[in-house]
Amino acid sequence: MTKIVIDKELEKVWLPPTEEEFETLKTQILRDGCLDPLKVWDRDGELILLDGHNRLKICKEAGLPDPDTTTIDIKNLDEAIIWIIDNQRGRRNATKEQLDYNSGRRYQSAKRLEAIRDDEGKFDTSDPRGQNDLAATNATAKKQAASEGLGEKTVRRNAKFAAGIDTIREHNPELATGILSSKASLNKSDVEEVVNLAQELPPRRLVEVIQAGPAAIKEVVKERKESRSSGSASKPKPKDPSKAVLNAPMELWCDDCKWGFDVYTPTPTDETICPYCGGSNIDKREENWTPTEDKNDIQE
Repeated sequence: MTKIVIDKELEKVWLPPTEEEFETLKTQILRDGCLDPLKVWDRDGELILLDGHNRLKICKEAGLPDPDTTTIDIKNLDEAIIWIIDNQRGRRNATKEQLDYNSGRRYQSAKRLEAIRDDEGKFDTSDPRGQNDLAATNATAKKQAASEGLGEKTVRRNAKFAAGIDTIREHNPELATGILSSKASLNKSDVEEVVNLAQELPPRRLVEVIQAGPAAIKEVVKERKESRSSGSASKPKPKDPSKAVLNAPMELWCDDCKWGFDVYTPTPTDETICPYCGGSNIDKREENWTPTEDKNDIQE
């Protein structure tokens, strides 16, 4: 039997079951076997799983044979994403964040499919302008908004939210999972702003911010918003003169929350605490500091 493959991009849009749902399904399969075939996409001889990942997991853990499969006519990854999201519509256990993420991923895929030309080299839609512009007004947003009972702007915001989640997932998978399960203290607006941070911050700084967690992301998002509103997005936010001294700032590192910050005193004192987590396990960053493995950082 051809091996069933789990594609990492498709795995992102699968909605997880509740613990009760999973245990009920497990009991049924162990008692009766897997009665429903898995839905797969035949991608050049590979059977890519579209639906039935929980059934497959239970069968593998129990040492049961792989379930039977039914092939769905899918042409590419974007069609597969849309099929999975539409097939899961109506799942009551999904969080709002999961639904918003999937709505955004569906819109991204639909926009890319719009830009695919037919055999005669013509676009499938009558107006190819701005085909991949997630901020543009277009028929795709209208159609999806109507099917989901949302506004067009909400659908486009969901696309940016999804892009923010995927950026966070790349550097902090646990935080992305926490946001989607409504367990992380980061709101939708902050997640959307991560897309802007990815364009404005140096790559190493972006990794630092995301790995530091919600408090650090919120702080940097706030600073960048204020900088943009003042017309100086490319410049760092000026320090409060009442709190600064004329000497250059010293950059410190908190070993508790893995976040760097500046102080404007000649030397840190025993009372120096981290402004993000309140911890006192503080180290001084040397000149020309670069991340090291023991700081849980990533080199550029």
